[in-house]
Formats: sequence, structure tokens, C-alpha cells
Amino acid sequence: MVYATLISCREGNNRAFLWAMLSIFLLFSVTEAAQITIIPLYLLNFPLNWTATDMSYYVCFLGVLSCISTLIAPILFKRFNIPETIIVLISLISLFGFLVTLALAKNTLMVYGASIVGLLNKVGWPAAKSFLVQLVGDDEVGQVFAITGLCTQCSILFGGAVFNVVYLATLDIFSHLNVAQAPRLHRLLPKLHTLLPVHFRRVCIFELVSECTGKICTPFIAHPCTGKNS
Repeated sequence: MVYATLISCREGNNRAFLWAMLSIFLLFSVTEAAQITIIPLYLLNFPLNWTATDMSYYVCFLGVLSCISTLIAPILFKRFNIPETIIVLISLISLFGFLVTLALAKNTLMVYGASIVGLLNKVGWPAAKSFLVQLVGDDEVGQVFAITGLCTQCSILFGGAVFNVVYLATLDIFSHLNVAQAPRLHRLLPKLHTLLPVHFRRVCIFELVSECTGKICTPFIAHPCTGKNS
């Protein structure tokens, strides 16, 4: 069933959008998983040289920030009716700020400041999955969540290993490399999230015209199976 969801022909190039979105979601998950192993190594070594006690306080601080963002952010987004695309962009800007500030951190205060900058870095995940659901039928939502779960588990398995190798290879050259390079993998996500709503609005406009005129009117997009304009 999962395989059928990935290869099924879909109108309006939705299959291509689905594959692109899943690929970017996988890259996003890899960098997220890598942070779990790389950031502690980064903090425990030069130039910060944290102790286990420092790390414990920091983990508690992150937990408090996570609770605050989880409770308050959805309320604010709903209150001001902020669209999903903007939520994803806010999340990515917060994540970029966190990683860049952390890579430049020279003392403990800058590390805690970077965490505050990254307060909203997790709020984009539900919106990202929401876009994926819009690309498939109601009977395929479970398969999409299964695929995203598989991407997450694979990223935990391979992401940390890949970034650890890079960290050890560059430790004597530039220990900040992994943290500084992580945002580069995230840059693809806002591009697709900006494109997808345009695609959906385009399809909806043609459907509305079809209903009003009684004529079949579809976007001029190549069909994913035949390659002909629909």
C-alpha cells in the first residue's frame, strides 16, 4: 500500500510534488537527528568545554522552551490566522538563527541566547505534514504518515553517523562546521513550501472556473504518467 502511494499517477504533477516533499522532509529529519549527537559533542569540547552539569542545566532549559513554544505558538498562530506557509517559514528562520548563533557561540550566554532564538524551530513540523496530506487522497493519509515515520527512523539511524564522521574529520580544522552547515540542507524546504500553495491555488481556480462555466478547465501541467498537458 505504501509503495502504491508513491508510484500512483496523480493529476497536476502531484506525484512529483509528493516525491520532492518527502525527499526534503528526509533531509530535514536527518539534520534534526544529527543535532542530537553533534550539539552535545560541540558543547563538551573547545571552545566551550562544558561539563556534565552544564549540559544537564541546558537540557532542562531546552525542555522549558519546548513547553512554552508548544503551548503558546499554536494559540497565537490560530488567533492571528497565520497560514501554514508562513508558519513553516517562521520555524525555519528560527532554526537558522539558532544554528548560526550556536556555531558562532564563544561562551555559555551565547548558547542560551541561541536557544531562545530557536524557540519556534519545531512548530513547522505539523505544517510540513499537512502539506503532504494535501497531496494524497483521504484513503492514503495513513500511508503518508507511515512514510514520514520511516523517514524519521532512518534519519535517526544514519543522520548521526554521517554527521559524526564529518565532525571527527573536521574537529582540528573547524569544529563549528557541522552546526554551521546544517542550515544549508534546510534551505530547500521553504522553496517548496512557497511553491506548493501556489500550485494548490492554481488548481482550485481552474476547478472554480469549471464549475461556473460548466466546461472542463484544468491547469496546463504535464500529466505525470502520459507527459501530455492536461
